[in-house]
Amino acid sequence: MTRHLLVALTGHGYGHAAQTAPVVAALRALRPELRITLRCNLAPTLLAIFFPDVDSVTTPTADFGVPMRSAIDVDAAAAERAFTSLHQRFASAVAAESEALVRLRSDLVLANVGYVPIAAAARAGIPAIGFSSLNWLGIVRAYAAAWHDADAILADMAASYRAARRFIRPTPAMAMPDLDTVQVGPVARRGVRRRAELAKRLGLAAGERVVLISLGGIDTSLDLAVWPAVPGLRYVVAGLAPPPRSDMAALHALGISHIDCLASCDAVLTKPGYGTLVEAACHAIPTLFVRRGVWPEEPALVDWLVAYGTAREISRAALECGALAPELSALWTMTPRQAVSPTGNDAAARLIAEYL
Repeated sequence: MTRHLLVALTGHGYGHAAQTAPVVAALRALRPELRITLRCNLAPTLLAIFFPDVDSVTTPTADFGVPMRSAIDVDAAAAERAFTSLHQRFASAVAAESEALVRLRSDLVLANVGYVPIAAAARAGIPAIGFSSLNWLGIVRAYAAAWHDADAILADMAASYRAARRFIRPTPAMAMPDLDTVQVGPVARRGVRRRAELAKRLGLAAGERVVLISLGGIDTSLDLAVWPAVPGLRYVVAGLAPPPRSDMAALHALGISHIDCLASCDAVLTKPGYGTLVEAACHAIPTLFVRRGVWPEEPALVDWLVAYGTAREISRAALECGALAPELSALWTMTPRQAVSPTGNDAAARLIAEYL
């Protein structure tokens, strides 16, 4: 009998899709006949990059992550408004999502990492599994101390997450003392090194190096026009519009996927988000990163990257003015670490398959 997996993804940038995609691919290898539906508010064309063979995409009732002012900065005021509004009608939101899950006739819900889908699945009598390096309970708690309804909001979140049959934490991950979790190894997509093709499309001269700028799928204002040109250095820009400069190229114009570009470049500049950070370590790509600050998942990600990857931190000021040359030079003189193996891909898939 064909089983139906519903994958509920928070459309908070691209990270939750990137983190889940290799596990779903491993699960598909274990269960080739599996029917898979995505439930996410990201565009289907974008989701198809991460999940090329899903059966359909639907839109969730309420799964929005945390409002952001940029890829780095949380909009705390907007977050309070959004979560207060949701939790004032929480029972009806869960009921509406539960009815949708029943109509979709799913046998299992895999949530990364919304708590409404988990609560809705429990209401519908459908098993649900949480899977993520973070949960919104732990994230929101860091910003909600002064919120008027913080206690009620956090209580709803905790009860919802605890309704999951299992919560799988890939390495690295934030601490989750509120939840009973199972930890697996790192999860990451695997790219193909296409250096010769990348060099041809960029028109690289001998000895020139390429840095991928990838801050995630959230709108960010970064004035790349003020960055100084550095001899021998070229930038490929993902998710931002680069200025008309010969040393900067938009990734989408190259006809090479993000993961293949990452596997083919000399370094990546990013923020501590699970997808790009772990993918870089799994391809042995040197990494410059700029911290978010309060984000509770960040310390675990940074500590792991420093321990297992080749990485250096840069300041927010250096990012904004493009003062990267000294840090890149130092990064490239570090003893390179070997590529990390994404053992969590198969391990997580096996844990999920137990419920199918």
